[in-house]
Amino acid sequence: MALVGLALALCQCPHRTRPAAVLALHPYFPLEPGSAWTFVITRWDYPSRLDAAPLTFSLEQTFRMVALEPRDNAWGIQTEPALTRLFFPEGIIASEPTAWVQDGEGLWMVWKADRKKDHVRILALPARTEPGRSWSATTPDGVALQFRLWTGPRSPAAPASPDPGNPAELDLADTLGLEIEFSAPGRTLLRRLQLARDLGPLWLEDYSDSGQGPRLLDRWRRSDLPPFAPPQ
Repeated sequence: MALVGLALALCQCPHRTRPAAVLALHPYFPLEPGSAWTFVITRWDYPSRLDAAPLTFSLEQTFRMVALEPRDNAWGIQTEPALTRLFFPEGIIASEPTAWVQDGEGLWMVWKADRKKDHVRILALPARTEPGRSWSATTPDGVALQFRLWTGPRSPAAPASPDPGNPAELDLADTLGLEIEFSAPGRTLLRRLQLARDLGPLWLEDYSDSGQGPRLLDRWRRSDLPPFAPPQ
């Protein structure tokens, strides 16, 4: 009877589980609810393939962090607009990721499964950011992706002499570069992002390969923090 009583007492004890580990934000891509990133986007429009003097125009884009939702040792990320615009040039993919998730391995874009296909999960930015690391993937609509990491500025369109007004020329102590090459039938595009620790993306550049070398299409510059913000 004593053993039975002891067993009943043990069964009535509250069940204890190990608390889930706190998931740290990515040091080069910190997403905090309520924060925002603002970019001035300059676009180079080439009227023809042979035109060497493109037209340019600018617009502004702000990304607002809406929420981080806990999901089984991961964060579900909600931003407005979606992070797809940061990682994919406009018009390169037909179907956008349905979710963005960060876990211990890095930042992922996810396409939900349908009845005929399994879900697709592509690593956008790894937690381990060794320079020279590369990986590849294919989107559900068949666009081949090649990712590469580097450190320091890397901008083919940057002027030969240092230009303090060009973020690609700034001397930033702790930065990480992410390069994404997109290959679709009849089209190859390149996006380069420079990320700074605790600040996220500083600048983005898009290039097309027309067979005559890379052509600059877009340049995004952070305009919400110094030295990127214009003087008041």
